[in-house]
Amino acid sequence: MADAVSTPQEIETELRKVLSYLTGNADLIHADANKPFKELGIDSMMAIEIMAALEKELKIQLQERDLAKFTSIKETVETLLTYVR
Repeated sequence: MADAVSTPQEIETELRKVLSYLTGNADLIHADANKPFKELGIDSMMAIEIMAALEKELKIQLQERDLAKFTSIKETVETLLTYVR
């Protein structure tokens, strides 16, 4: 992870890396940011794993309520931005 990830683009890049790694689907690097996670094959159990990985990678502490906001790449980036700024 790059030091001081703080721009939307940097956060999106980290998120896409985490998604690709955890799902084993390299195509998620280029997935439509607005497409719902369900359509990308990401369920609620996977979202918990993603949340934990993002906390580690971005060195942040997310709230459980944030999990409901993890509905797409775009929505997740917007949520993460509130923690890294």
